Amino acid sequence: MNFNQRKPNGLPGSRKSMHGFTMIEIMIAIVIMALGAVAVLYYQSRTQATQTANNIVTDVTMLVGKTRAAFRPTNSFALVSPTTISQYVPSPMQVSSGNLIDELGNTGAINGAASSFAIVVGGTTNPLTAEQCSIIATGLANSAVAINVGASGAATAASGAVSGGSAYKAAGGVPNPANLQTGCAATSPVVAMQFSS
Repeated sequence: MNFNQRKPNGLPGSRKSMHGFTMIEIMIAIVIMALGAVAVLYYQSRTQATQTANNIVTDVTMLVGKTRAAFRPTNSFALVSPTTISQYVPSPMQVSSGNLIDELGNTGAINGAASSFAIVVGGTTNPLTAEQCSIIATGLANSAVAINVGASGAATAASGAVSGGSAYKAAGGVPNPANLQTGCAATSPVVAMQFSS
């Protein structure tokens, strides 16, 4: 008896071979395709979130440079406010109703004092993810004097200085990754940054 041949009922010795796929094979293929699609969508979403955070870093960097250039001749940032810097705000950031609005549509802030000014991005309208918060803070750590991160309303900026939340970079200090992780893990995190000339 030849055991390489199958019978119609699937037993050895049959001359008729089976064709097609079983239901289980089809279901396994569908599950594999679905997992692949989910992975692609997750990657695209994460890539878009990262790109948005990088855009915010670029926009804030441009705003800081233009604000420094505009107010340096007066040796004071005391007049820095959303209305006085509105012409320097790069799109898609904007000034609306006397508020600085970030790329995600969150109401932020910009204000100044004699020797420094502060900017806040993030908020509750379209909250930053912890990853976006981290990208923004680390991306601006070299140019900022101080950076605090935390829940919307906790990390703030007033009179050209930052306070509240977790001090990722204290004035004149070095960045503290543990505080960054704590602050960015807060609900609806914001990044409050202080700059000087």
